[in-house]
Formats: sequence, structure tokens, C-alpha cells
Amino acid sequence: MLKPFDRERFEAALARGRRHLESPETAALNRRLLALLSTMAPERKPVYLERLAVREREEMVLLSVAEIDWVGAESNYLRLHVGNRVHLIRYTLGALEKELDPTRFARIHRSTMVNLDRIRVLSPIGDGDYRVHIRDGTELTLSRRHRQRLRDVLPEFS
Repeated sequence: MLKPFDRERFEAALARGRRHLESPETAALNRRLLALLSTMAPERKPVYLERLAVREREEMVLLSVAEIDWVGAESNYLRLHVGNRVHLIRYTLGALEKELDPTRFARIHRSTMVNLDRIRVLSPIGDGDYRVHIRDGTELTLSRRHRQRLRDVLPEFS
């Protein structure tokens, strides 16, 4: 549409545009374009944390998250229990929980997260709470609030 224009010419141009957008050919073209775009943009899988940098004396050590037995929170710090060693990092449990694979790690208490592969035994202790026995002999408490989450990822626990 070229200037100058009057209201009648403007409405006619607008009507032509609407007819074009509503035409079956345009709808078919849109469907084909969407199908093409869906093949070009593969679904993105979430990327979870694989390693953590922890300070050990004067060095920064890269620790594989698969090595972590369990994590205990103390304010804005976390104690990473790895075998017979404990590493202290400045991080919150909520932030770490979001970055770890939920099929490998689960929160079992407001201040505790555990590597699911390290759980050896779950034993009831009353009031809906359970004692979680880790392979290294550590005993942790599974609170009622987090029990369903553990049941979701461990079907054998029901």
C-alpha cells in the first residue's frame, strides 16, 4: 500500500491480507514449516552436574558427583561425604539438588541428600520416619515429608 491512502483502500488491503492468512494454502505451508522446524530442533535433555570443584588445602580438586555418598547442609555450606573423607563447600542444598540428576540423588530430609546407589537398608523407626543405612555404615533419617520422593525413584520401597 502506497501513501497517500484513504480508509477504504486501507480496509481493502487489510481484508486481502486476512484472506491470505486464512487460506488453506497458507495453513498447509505453516504445518509443513512447523514439521520441518521440529526435526531441526531436537529435544534438549537436561544437563546435570557431573563434577564439583572442592578446595583441598591449597588445591582445587575436581570431585565426581558419582563418588558422593551423601550431602549434609549447614546454613550456606554443604558437607560432601565421600568415602571416609568430608569436603566442605559454600553452596546451598536447594541449589545443588536442582543441579544433580534426580534419578541418582534424592533429598531425604530438609538438610540431607543421598546418592541412591549408596543406600543399603531402609528400616522404619516410627511415626512414618525411616532410618537410611548407607554402605559406609552411616545412618541417616528419612523424614515423612521426603518419603514419597524416595518411593518415586525407588519402586522397591513401598
